[in-house]
Amino acid sequence: MTERDVYRYGVVQLNEIYNVCVLDCSCYSKKSYKGSALLNSFDKYYRLEEFDSLKELITSGNFVLYVDLVSTSNFNVFRMRKLFRKMKTKRLLYRLNDIPNFRKKERISIKLKKLFFSKSSLSTIYQKVLGKILLIITPRPDIALLAGANALKKYSNLAIKTFTTHSMDYETYRKVNFSKTANSPERKYAVFLDQSAPDHPDYEFHDIEPPVSRENYYPAMLRFFEDMEKICELEIIIAGHPKSQVGKEVWGDRSFIKGDTPKLVKNSCIVIAHYTTAIGFAVLSKKPVLQITSNEYIESIRKDRLKGFKEILNLRTVNIDEYSEKDITKEIFNIDKLAYSKYTDQYLKSASLDLEDLWNWQKFV
Repeated sequence: MTERDVYRYGVVQLNEIYNVCVLDCSCYSKKSYKGSALLNSFDKYYRLEEFDSLKELITSGNFVLYVDLVSTSNFNVFRMRKLFRKMKTKRLLYRLNDIPNFRKKERISIKLKKLFFSKSSLSTIYQKVLGKILLIITPRPDIALLAGANALKKYSNLAIKTFTTHSMDYETYRKVNFSKTANSPERKYAVFLDQSAPDHPDYEFHDIEPPVSRENYYPAMLRFFEDMEKICELEIIIAGHPKSQVGKEVWGDRSFIKGDTPKLVKNSCIVIAHYTTAIGFAVLSKKPVLQITSNEYIESIRKDRLKGFKEILNLRTVNIDEYSEKDITKEIFNIDKLAYSKYTDQYLKSASLDLEDLWNWQKFV
């Protein structure tokens, strides 16, 4: 959990009403996470080193519920959830930032077949199969918070009780002061929503091959940016991904800004992106979005996410490996208002609300 996460996941906001603790369960993962950092700004932050320390903390406290953000499934995580259940602590899940994904859901038998015929070691196969089994035998969560019509349909049976609210990004958007950011230029600019595509720490942590390679991705991106800046007579600013492991050096002389994405989008004339939840800020700000892809991306595990955003928002797409100046025309500044409205209803806002404010949980606490 980073400094950004304590706001994104509601830790700070909830702590104004409730007594909130953060339990760092990183020790339950087989791997260390490169994107992590010790959280020094929050005084009730507990880094767990062994199960006994968790047991002591849970049994000595009087926890009403816990927000489960653990993305690893193994025996230690299973024991943790079992212990919380024994103490009658309710388990709560977020489904507040879904994105379009046209990938078809595969049967477990097909997933297992792919896993056994993959290049994974026997140890990795065992851990993944065990993790799936443990997830299946773990009781359903007590509560799930859902944002948007898509989540309401997709996760209707995820928990014993579901509550509808707005997405995290919508909450952020409506609470941001949109005065011009100090780093944005006076003349018109485009903003690129960086996803740290070749270097995101999630890929290594989950044993997933990045969708693109550094040696191909960054040179192609720079070529495209130079052409677009020249043709459209604008500057491109990089909205750096919060967990990016590289600095501004990979983007040439362009401004590289972290932590100011909603403002950068709001004050831009066009947004450039692949397939990120931050596209929601462009939709809410009614900004045109130019989707960029590459030959590697088209063949990667992320192709369905690219397709999902393209189709639901009716986006113009440019392949940075195969494009001409004719692909960068004034038409890239058009938006499909109907598609933007549909996206807002499906992924950003809920039509009927159980929680008017995402972080006011009085209704179920």
